[in-house]
Amino acid sequence: MPRESFTCPRCGAAEADPVLAPQRFCGICQDFTGRCGASFIAAALLATGVVEIPGWPYPCTSTGTERWLLARVAGAETGIGLCAPHGDRLRAGAASWMKALGLTLNPAGRS
Repeated sequence: MPRESFTCPRCGAAEADPVLAPQRFCGICQDFTGRCGASFIAAALLATGVVEIPGWPYPCTSTGTERWLLARVAGAETGIGLCAPHGDRLRAGAASWMKALGLTLNPAGRS
């Protein structure tokens, strides 16, 4: 049986540790970067002063199968993985109100 591995969307490292990889945990970032990054986006939104995020369920423990790039007003882009339902919510318009708060989210490969 082949060993499970994944590529961290944040740092780009391949994680093949037999304990960490199935949990989608990156040993370099010391975070569950292979899981849906909805909580990462929520933390970024809360840092802008948002008190409530209606309709944005987090934390999400699904695997992050879609690579997205999150950019803050004065910061570099950060790669995150999102599950398909959270990616669908962004494509359906959630990214527009987040942009008004200074966060830009784009599928990887688009800017």
